[in-house]
Amino acid sequence: MKKLRFTALILAAAVLLSLFAACGKKEEEPQNNAAEYSRDLLGDWYGVFKITESGGKYKDNSGITNDCVMRAAATDGNTGVCYLVINGVGDKLLRECVATFGEDEIVLKGTVEGEKIDDWTFRRLGDKLSMSAVFGTSTDYMKIEITLRHCGDEWSGDVVPAGYEYTLKYGFRSLVTVMGGDPAKLPQLSGKNLNLRLTTDEIVPGGSGSTRPSFDDPDRIISANGFFSIRLLEGFTVIRNDAQGFEIANESAGVNAVRYDVYTSNEDALARLIREAGDSGIRFYHYTVDGYDCYASVMNDVGFGSVIVLFGDDGSGRMLEIHFCMDGDTEAARAMLESDPALYYTAVLSTMVHFGE
Repeated sequence: MKKLRFTALILAAAVLLSLFAACGKKEEEPQNNAAEYSRDLLGDWYGVFKITESGGKYKDNSGITNDCVMRAAATDGNTGVCYLVINGVGDKLLRECVATFGEDEIVLKGTVEGEKIDDWTFRRLGDKLSMSAVFGTSTDYMKIEITLRHCGDEWSGDVVPAGYEYTLKYGFRSLVTVMGGDPAKLPQLSGKNLNLRLTTDEIVPGGSGSTRPSFDDPDRIISANGFFSIRLLEGFTVIRNDAQGFEIANESAGVNAVRYDVYTSNEDALARLIREAGDSGIRFYHYTVDGYDCYASVMNDVGFGSVIVLFGDDGSGRMLEIHFCMDGDTEAARAMLESDPALYYTAVLSTMVHFGE
């Protein structure tokens, strides 16, 4: 954990956000191969992660909300694995855990940074799979809730995942990638009655259920310099598109400009962001954008409002830089990222990048 250069607040949140990130069966867990379970628990799930209440050193995490995706697979009787990815955090922190499938529930056991967790239970209630648990101690704690539906099920009401429309178009595996996960780590699924409504393990360019959109799909805008491909949602317009730059805006939503750039650089993305903003308690957000390992932070945009600055490196000497300029102060921008990130999600995280030779 210490090698990750998050601030204390975001690091604490990241541990929690990744609590279920990479679940693998431990050899010492007892087997119960005769137990029966509902096969409807298996398959691909998508939904929302929330920290509803927190205290002590975690008190500032209360209210954090993020999208998450999970594949559940039984590998030995009623025991198996869950691969769950939290948007912006990926699947990097939890390395050991076991999933046990019951009639209407999935129970996880394991450790997070050496701290044991027991019986974190996802319960099936109608079409939803829900989990509620408290992590920490009586003074330093966070109450976590995760609500999932099978990928492709309709969402309505007050709680709708930010990337819902994106998922309907591009499918489960694409969302795993966008959120920072690795589709190659998804456990294999086989047999009847599996919920794979928006999933395919084959690369199918474009269309519902595909693992990844194509750079030149008909509904995407390609920058004049050939570096960027984006899906231009309703309300956004292109305000600059030439050899020198590419920008879009959505003035009705308070987004004054989204500026895209990519260039040669040997600098680490996080180091570049710290150099831009300084390291004085700034809050960082971690994303994956088309293979670029990215860090973003909210800063003041002098004379205008606020700007979410993102830098990402692809490990081969290329740097992605995106400025998301909007009305309002930094707290408003931060609230959007943590509570209603749909605009940022679609304008930034679904960007595709061809560096150009």
